[in-house]
Amino acid sequence: MSVRLAVPLLRPPEHRADILVTPQTHWLNSATGRTLGWRAADLQQAQTLANQGKFL
Repeated sequence: MSVRLAVPLLRPPEHRADILVTPQTHWLNSATGRTLGWRAADLQQAQTLANQGKFL
């Protein structure tokens, strides 16, 4: 989905697919990720935003 929306996320070949979640989590929580608009959300917030068509 992030590729379709032209939203930058770490992905192979820079990082192995089987351990991608850890580098992605670190990157999303980094200053760069926050500068690009990523923010943490709890499960309820994430569901509400997803229902509104927002991609966090």
